Amino acid sequence: MHLLVTRPERDGERTAQALRARGHAVVLAPLLRTETIAFVLPDQAFSAVVLTSANAARAIADHPGRAQLTALPAFTVGRRTAEAARALGFHDVRSADGDKSDLIDLLRAASPRIQFSDRAPLLYLAGEDRAGDLAAAGLPV
Repeated sequence: MHLLVTRPERDGERTAQALRARGHAVVLAPLLRTETIAFVLPDQAFSAVVLTSANAARAIADHPGRAQLTALPAFTVGRRTAEAARALGFHDVRSADGDKSDLIDLLRAASPRIQFSDRAPLLYLAGEDRAGDLAAAGLPV
């Protein structure tokens, strides 16, 4: 089977290799690229960090607030993002092993223990273009 992989180059190459190992002919044509931008963390407390992409974990690898963030619980959308969070230094990582809806369910189930609030909201590390909005789900982000 001939397949076209359009994921950003780093992730796309990994996907292409896995598909080639299964006998597929793969063309890698990234339609997106990820670019880490400098950012300043707000001067406030956060209850947890939410990551919906391994790219979000990579984006804070050299950030001066990395130790502050990795001390918090991390909630991830899937296994690959959870692995990237652990590699970065997060110790308390909880993966939804699914999609945005599964992540929202996981966050809602954890909220009594983690105590998300407007005074200590979730820090959602995400790109400019993303598939969903956690705030629209009623979560304090």
